[in-house]
Amino acid sequence: MKSGMADSPVSQVTFQNPVTSDTVPPVVSFTSPADGSSVRRWVTFTVAASDNVAVKSVKFSVDGQAIATVTSGPYTASYNFRRSSLGRHVVTAVATDSSGNTRSVSISVYR
Repeated sequence: MKSGMADSPVSQVTFQNPVTSDTVPPVVSFTSPADGSSVRRWVTFTVAASDNVAVKSVKFSVDGQAIATVTSGPYTASYNFRRSSLGRHVVTAVATDSSGNTRSVSISVYR
């Protein structure tokens, strides 16, 4: 005993903490209306959204302006095009999963 401690075997313990991170974005697609549809007044947009863990929300926008955030299915949002300009309008749905991964899809509709 050189340091005043008895000789004792040394044990090494290794902890393994498996970290699994969800890096897979949700899958999202418009089910109605069809891309290229003509619209007049109120239109209801519907998307199918799924994820390998969980879909947290789907955000809808028309021409870049948010119109709705839906947190459970069915994922639908309505918009009144009555005062919109004639021509093409881009409708986008952004699905976000519980890990923050996102995927967007857009269609064009015409008034």
